[in-house]
Amino acid sequence: MLRPTVPTFRVNAQPQSRRVQHRRIDQAQCTCGLWFNHRQNIRQHLLSGAHDNQLRQNQRQASPAGPSQQIPSFEAAEAYNFDSDETSDSGDELVDDELNIPPNNVVANDIDELEVSQLDNEDERIPEDTAATYSTVLDFTGDRQRADNPNYPYRSKLDFILRAFFDADDHLLSLTMKRRTLELVANVIEIVRDEPDIRIPTKYWAMWHGETHEPKIQMTTVAKTIVSNRRNIDGQSERVEENIKLYMYKPSELLKHLIANPKMSSRLSALPDYTYDQRISLTQGDKWKTNPLFQHPMVKTLGPSDLWVGDFVVPRNPDVLPSFIKIFKFYIKDSIIMADAWVTEYASLPGLGDTIILLCNNTDGEPVYTSISLDSYVLAEHNDIYQQWQHHRGWHDFYGNLVYQPEPYMLDKHSIFEARYRAFGSNSTGWNRVRVVPLNLFTDDTSGNRSKKWNKFESWFMVPAGLPLEDRNKRENTFLVCLHNRLSAVQMLENIVDDLRELENGVVMYDAEYQESVLVIAPLNFITADNMEHAQIACHKGGSTHLNCRKCYHPKPLLSMDSIHINHHGSPLRNLDDIRALIENRELQHEMTFPDGLTSRTADAHGYKKTGGEVLLQLDAFDSTKDLPVEILHTMMLGPTKYLAFSAIKYLSAGETDQLQAKLRSYRSRAFGRVLGNCLQVKSTSFVGRDFKIMAQQLPVIFNDLLHNEWSRKTEDRKHKLVLVRDCLVAQGHLVSLLYMGKIHHNFDFYCELVQRKLDDFTAHINIIENVFPKNTTIHSRKQPIISKTPKLHYLHHLKEDLKRFATAIHTESEKGEQFNKFIREHIFHTNRHNPSRDVLELFGRQMMFKHVIDGGTWVDGDSRVSLSSGIQHYLDNHPNFREQYLGYDREYTDNNNSSKDMKVGTTGFFYDHYSHSLRLARIVKIYPVTRNSLEDQIKFGFNIYDLVPDHSSQNVYAYGSQFSLSLYCNTQKDSIGNPVCTSVIETIERQKNEVTLIEVVDLQTHCENREYNIININKFGSLWYMLSNNFY
Repeated sequence: MLRPTVPTFRVNAQPQSRRVQHRRIDQAQCTCGLWFNHRQNIRQHLLSGAHDNQLRQNQRQASPAGPSQQIPSFEAAEAYNFDSDETSDSGDELVDDELNIPPNNVVANDIDELEVSQLDNEDERIPEDTAATYSTVLDFTGDRQRADNPNYPYRSKLDFILRAFFDADDHLLSLTMKRRTLELVANVIEIVRDEPDIRIPTKYWAMWHGETHEPKIQMTTVAKTIVSNRRNIDGQSERVEENIKLYMYKPSELLKHLIANPKMSSRLSALPDYTYDQRISLTQGDKWKTNPLFQHPMVKTLGPSDLWVGDFVVPRNPDVLPSFIKIFKFYIKDSIIMADAWVTEYASLPGLGDTIILLCNNTDGEPVYTSISLDSYVLAEHNDIYQQWQHHRGWHDFYGNLVYQPEPYMLDKHSIFEARYRAFGSNSTGWNRVRVVPLNLFTDDTSGNRSKKWNKFESWFMVPAGLPLEDRNKRENTFLVCLHNRLSAVQMLENIVDDLRELENGVVMYDAEYQESVLVIAPLNFITADNMEHAQIACHKGGSTHLNCRKCYHPKPLLSMDSIHINHHGSPLRNLDDIRALIENRELQHEMTFPDGLTSRTADAHGYKKTGGEVLLQLDAFDSTKDLPVEILHTMMLGPTKYLAFSAIKYLSAGETDQLQAKLRSYRSRAFGRVLGNCLQVKSTSFVGRDFKIMAQQLPVIFNDLLHNEWSRKTEDRKHKLVLVRDCLVAQGHLVSLLYMGKIHHNFDFYCELVQRKLDDFTAHINIIENVFPKNTTIHSRKQPIISKTPKLHYLHHLKEDLKRFATAIHTESEKGEQFNKFIREHIFHTNRHNPSRDVLELFGRQMMFKHVIDGGTWVDGDSRVSLSSGIQHYLDNHPNFREQYLGYDREYTDNNNSSKDMKVGTTGFFYDHYSHSLRLARIVKIYPVTRNSLEDQIKFGFNIYDLVPDHSSQNVYAYGSQFSLSLYCNTQKDSIGNPVCTSVIETIERQKNEVTLIEVVDLQTHCENREYNIININKFGSLWYMLSNNFY
């Protein structure tokens, strides 16, 4: 790449001998014709806009145009060398490990691009062309165009202006903003060529574009309300009441735009899923399947009419029985739309006059139900007439005589849904089509200062609950409802509940899929937050009360109590009637007995207080005693995992800590997205949730390896106590490996039982540690809580209830919401701080509306509904990378759960080999160069094969049940802590990418005690359950 010969100084220069040599083994060609030394650079090339420019340049070269039609030759790719490992020249790159934002001072080399033996020191990762890029002396001799270049030392005036914009003053830009600026310049030049008469906006456009030059788009309405707040004022002893303005996007307003978006409307609503013994989505949870507001009154069919609850249907095949049934419930089972229906007959009976509908019952008076596939049935021809006939329940007795109830049994659309579904629209039935769109809410606080201290902003976000987990975890599907720095979350909750109550009753909105107005019902599914916010929402006092659990009446353990005697099961569960008693100032039915023998039935004695969360009682779909699920990031990782890790580190000597630190820093496995590099002794308080996730997965195998090697010569007493710590870490590793599962495809009931079993095992090991270690050791530090008596450990014992009510714990984790705080803070920084609550909402609203427009969404302009014009749509069609360039797709949430399945050198896992139709445990050791005309699926990989060491002991089957007798885990030998062992086979196979599928990534970093075998670290998230639920190959 040609560079201007502007004198520069070398930065952080390193000796030439220390530079790492790359292995150029994966050269690839983009479809535009450019070649790259690394395949991952193609993605950067596509995102930069250089791809589109190169295609246009190729087209111009194929069809030469006159001078007046030429575009100035400025390629975004020339501003960034994609074949270099240099990531940034700027000094203010926004760095956050929770987001995919590269730091500006780190060379992002990949382990498959380097010789592993050369990675002895992190500081040795130097870009290959560093010496060629920077110079230690002023050098003007490299420009071959100096004699005939009127713009010397720059290539052009445009290059000169851009260099001034980027480098001439202290308004620093990140690498991302530099690349976006270059993309903007290239696009503006193209537009000016196509439209010569276009006017370039003046500098005042940037100040006023949000007010006087807003495009003709119906923006999302920002609601303004007044909230009363009491606060202390300096110099006054009494609290003063004040009125505060709260700005918010009502959930109903956000839904109106989502329903009108053709790319979103059909994905927001999902039928209950009754697939047996499975949890892959929230639609399979008990709440989704049983709560009345989550049930769909109608479904869209391929025929001319929709099917509603209460409709009569007949089989397509006349020979199929039953031949005449009445629908009362829709759902999905095994990906097939099903319906439960009441078997009916029509007959004329003496004394009843006209023909009636007989709802069949058995001899015990129970309804006769049947399950049908809607593909096999159609709407009855005279359905409207049958609806008018009286319905009576009846059955045939032992002699075949018909017995019936003379009173009519009301079962039709009018009686079931009352006046909720108002007549509206063009549907043949005269009813509104209905969308059921459940919602999830998340609340959290974040700092509005760059120091992340003080100036706390409380906020509420909304996520459509019907989306799959992968889509719910995307930044574009998180919507800000409101935020404020002077109001708490529960103070803002009342205004949100008012709107949710309207959504429960139904709000008419325009639907992009049906292209007509529909009735949208949006019940609240659950609220995720940390434990303190959950306590406020549940009207609970939290840890300050004797009954410190918001879900049950578990008594707070006394400090003098032996942890072995703490019982986490058996306490009565709380219910909504308790909160109603608080509001109504009446006694509770449950009687509380205090340690001194006194009893009480008051709400205060049971740990309740009025916080503002009692407004949730107005919602029919929400139960604050059940729908505030245990959140594993704050309850597990920032609870027992954090306490146990600090306790273990503090118990180790300085030398033992250094050995543990060295093991953690050298743990380089493709199964984990990062290396834990923080100092265990100095920076222990700087660890965050993602660090404890790494610890929970790696510490068990590292401790075991140290005990059999470096620590093998310890005294028996010392070694015994280290073994106890290791066993506790192993029990914790098994538990978190099960908890961080996104989907359970079968044996879900056993999964729940196994989680509870592993949790009880972990609790027992915590009790052992606390009873074995002397009370004066650092494991019982004054600042270190007694783990067995913390509320967080007790909350984990309610996980089983949440698993059954919703789905696996990943579905209710708050980490993605925590990452969203990053964007809120950045938006706050770009306001004048006079009214950040309103200004931040408007910024997010503009983002959402722009995406709504380019997705083909509609809005109201005057008396008509309009959408994007053909000119802009044509521009988007000709620029397929527009969204990647301008909509922030490079700032997606980071996956800290290590669920990525990217195939790179060093990746180890279970691959399905389509060539041999078998499951293989293998490691990618090589990626072969591809030819110029090769497609991505034709990339060839080299694999090293591993064999599991078989073990058919009945002990493994006894531990996990006969249903797992053929599983990978039960039929493999294990090391001393239960990790399966495998051995490398002297066999390397080669497969193209389309011939293998990576099923599960595993951690094969460490060796067995005797160093003969590798071990599969089942503490890695998901590995234990995968090996249990898949059979031996």
